[in-house]
Amino acid sequence: MAHTRLLSESELPLYARIAVDAYPGVQYTAEQFLEGYQRNFAQEHVHFWGVFEDDVLLGAYQHYNFLMTVRDRPVPVGGIGGVAVGVLNRKRRAAYHLLQNFVRNSRKNEQPLTWLYPFRPDFYRKMGYGYGLKQNQFRIQPAGLPRAETDHARFAKKTDQADLLDCYNRYAAVTHGMIRRRLADFDRHFEAGDQRVLIYRRDETVQGYLIYKYLTVPGSFLANDLLVVELVYTEAAAMRELLGFLNLLADQVGRIVVNTQDEYFHLLLDDPRNGSGNMVNLYHESSAQGLGMMPRVVDTPGLFAALSGHNFGGQSVRLRLTIEDDFLPENSGDTVLHVVDGHAQVVPGGEWDVTLRLHVRDFSSLIVGAVSLPWLHRNGLATLDKPELLPTLDRLLGWAQKPICMTRF
Repeated sequence: MAHTRLLSESELPLYARIAVDAYPGVQYTAEQFLEGYQRNFAQEHVHFWGVFEDDVLLGAYQHYNFLMTVRDRPVPVGGIGGVAVGVLNRKRRAAYHLLQNFVRNSRKNEQPLTWLYPFRPDFYRKMGYGYGLKQNQFRIQPAGLPRAETDHARFAKKTDQADLLDCYNRYAAVTHGMIRRRLADFDRHFEAGDQRVLIYRRDETVQGYLIYKYLTVPGSFLANDLLVVELVYTEAAAMRELLGFLNLLADQVGRIVVNTQDEYFHLLLDDPRNGSGNMVNLYHESSAQGLGMMPRVVDTPGLFAALSGHNFGGQSVRLRLTIEDDFLPENSGDTVLHVVDGHAQVVPGGEWDVTLRLHVRDFSSLIVGAVSLPWLHRNGLATLDKPELLPTLDRLLGWAQKPICMTRF
């Protein structure tokens, strides 16, 4: 019978050999996977779990303990990464056992919300994960970016790392979906010889930074594109100077590649077209879009407890929220919320005025602001016994800002 447990450091080579076949597109050797696993193993916020059968490792994953800004509150969340199952063990439900272990451990560890990067969205959707973050890839001519003076922009040194972390965490604290970071999270940007870090300081404080690298264009050593690895800013002036720096590279760079979850980013551009010349019906092709991080609520009452102090749209109503969760039955059932002037309290066994029913995957997308309640209701994914209260519940459960997350795991 399959069972899960924490891996010892001596078992990491077994995990690494499984990962080589699980992720052939990464083109890592087992030694390269092992090096990364050993580095992560030393981190306090990462735990390695494996599923075994007769003492044979069938598969493994890494459980990340994060602090994420959810709406306007810091919430402990669980992240799962590096899910790998041996090629000869695909029909033994190893991935099922790994995911079951992860969601239950997250619930046990008071992480009511979990996130993952899906290798296949449909696979994880069956396990209760909802669609979350979408990312747009723009390929912009440098001249299409706003022009600005670059009086405050300077290249960073490794001694600026603490200031970069401070800037990032200030931005993360007020940005829905962002995960807090540690100082070591910036090491790779300084250790990678192909990346440049540009910082913007005002009054001795870093208010923004730009990390980028050049991309070679086949056929000419003089032709380059540029990839924006990360752009963070806490004020508009920093954004304009950092983008203004890229505008100055028109004689050196053909296209600026920007991957962003900011749904309004194109409004900053004089010309958002990607150079393909393609038309989508009567619309100019401006970006390619991908579906990425998926959220999952594993403890509905626990999530509302973690959001204590958040104002749910100033509404007052007694709501019975009924969640269907066949993958994690302990998360199924009713959560009664008494909301007064936007302040919600879980009242087990309490009375209610209205009942809202959703599957956990759709509730997960709703609570993180990836979809609206009226859309779910209109398309039959949410049922309401008093439809006249839909505007009230939309203001209560809705969130205008879609989640943004820059952390890979």
